[in-house]
Amino acid sequence: MKKSYNRRVAKLAWGVAGAVLVLPGYASAQTAPTPEAKTQNVQEGVGDIVVTARRREENLQNTPISISAINAAGLDAQGVTSVMKLQDSTPNLTFKNIPSNSGVASNAAVYIRGIGQSDFAPGVDPGVGIYVDGVYQGRSVGGVFDMIDIDRVEVLRGPQGTLFGRNTIGGAISVTTAKPTDDFHGKADVKIGTDNRVNVRGMINLPLADTLFLKVSGGLFSQDGYVKAPNLGTKLGNQDSKTARGMLLWKAAPNLELLLSGDYMRDKSNGAPTVLIGLDLSAPNNFGAFNNLFATNFGALGNCFDAANASNPKCLNNQWLSRTTNYSSQKTFSDIKVWSTALTADWDITNNFKLKSITSYRKVDALFAEDYDGTPINVAYLSPDTFTQRQFTQELQLIGSTADNRLNYLVGLYYFHEKGKDIGPIDFDAVYAVSGGFYNYKSWAAFSQATYKITD
Repeated sequence: MKKSYNRRVAKLAWGVAGAVLVLPGYASAQTAPTPEAKTQNVQEGVGDIVVTARRREENLQNTPISISAINAAGLDAQGVTSVMKLQDSTPNLTFKNIPSNSGVASNAAVYIRGIGQSDFAPGVDPGVGIYVDGVYQGRSVGGVFDMIDIDRVEVLRGPQGTLFGRNTIGGAISVTTAKPTDDFHGKADVKIGTDNRVNVRGMINLPLADTLFLKVSGGLFSQDGYVKAPNLGTKLGNQDSKTARGMLLWKAAPNLELLLSGDYMRDKSNGAPTVLIGLDLSAPNNFGAFNNLFATNFGALGNCFDAANASNPKCLNNQWLSRTTNYSSQKTFSDIKVWSTALTADWDITNNFKLKSITSYRKVDALFAEDYDGTPINVAYLSPDTFTQRQFTQELQLIGSTADNRLNYLVGLYYFHEKGKDIGPIDFDAVYAVSGGFYNYKSWAAFSQATYKITD
């Protein structure tokens, strides 16, 4: 069924690729690059890159903070399609998808200069904050996403508090998507590779009226896994995700823009691709050691590591060690649904005074499990973990400068409310328990920063 699905996706991919060739402006975009297309990753030092790390548009070279930035052309040139790939071109950044012994297929574990957080538990905040169009992603579950139609990505190193309503101790990753424009255009790309890999991405921009513009983008991403799980009839470590995003821009007045956006992501990858490569049962109160006592009738049948018990199916011993195969008998899977919506209002009150409002809501529903002993024996099984999050944020920013532009200042107010649950049954050989619980957090913040240019 998996291969049949991939063949259908591949046919769809070639259909999308063929259709997009007739979109106006596509061919000319290939032969006549715009000035922006000449700009590469900031590390190469080519061209000008505009960033908003300090909540105002400014040239990267004039921004006095530790920041790396890469624009759309740089992302395309390096083939960056997943947010995890940012670590390949950004110094001091480590971005991994770590399941945290849970089976969750999408958990952003981000470290900058060695500071970060890998645990997705609601009791801890991410050490590095991820922001999409200015909206803080409160939980790391669902934080590994594929990037479609991105305008730029900025990586800020070090604590962020005076420019962000949610403090982060390690730094921040700010992803800015491309806004709708007043011309009709589209683009798509297809990537086909080994293990039935098929990635399809597409975008179309539609001007609906003189002041109203719509942009829709989406993608399908699939690839077979690389760790065999014969008892489950599948392979672990696969990719099976889809994403969609829509943006509606209304230029309500010459000095007022309203941007309504919404996105959806579904990830049904099988889960954590773990294998059992070694055993140490010498620790006291070890569940594996308890299992072997029961398997040998408390030593009456010998030791589970004796030759006589080498193939005893009840013994936890070297027969289950492998670097390519997981012998689990209980399901390891992940099913994550994330959707969000945001309304951003930009009001240029005067040439030197601007008011910005960002209102957002985000919802995460996830179910995942992992038989993480890697054997058909019930030594350690994390039964389906039910994880939910509901997040509402409201941010107000007053951004201004003096007439001579020597003094630039920002004043902000921020409200954050999230609630949900993380209920994870733990089924070990010697004990059964239910971990986790419900959570409900609220946070208020005020932040400000001012910069004065003493000389030119």
